[in-house]
Amino acid sequence: MDTYTIYKAVKEQLKTAGPVFYYMAQYLPGKDNTSYKVPAIYIEMPKNLTVNFYPRKIKAARGVIKVHVVSNAPFAAGDGPVQDSQLQAHQALVNSVDKLANAQVFKDGQGRLLTQQLINTGANNNVMQKGCVVNVLSYSTEMFDYNLQA
Repeated sequence: MDTYTIYKAVKEQLKTAGPVFYYMAQYLPGKDNTSYKVPAIYIEMPKNLTVNFYPRKIKAARGVIKVHVVSNAPFAAGDGPVQDSQLQAHQALVNSVDKLANAQVFKDGQGRLLTQQLINTGANNNVMQKGCVVNVLSYSTEMFDYNLQA
């Protein structure tokens, strides 16, 4: 199932909150951190979907779209705690992303549904990694693809 069209629609919605990129494990340990400036928003599309086929050449699948929000979280000199102002800015970004994504329905240029409502099913809390703070928001939805050749 082609999820790239859905990614582009979600990216368009979230780009007002900050730079948005396709998630490819950019900031995980063992990587050279992100190649983009932070803060950044990464959209992780589901893999290995069970696809149902419907009449009129429609494919549908249930899945979870994850939105990774990464911000800079430098440590204060000497004592090591993360600066409160950076965490407050990060939390504001997370709230902004959730407000833009939660309960949204996405359509293609022809007005056809790409997704049902994105329903927030959870988030992790401020995970620290290499001077960054990360939250991952999970959105459950049903996705649609109208191209049977893909």
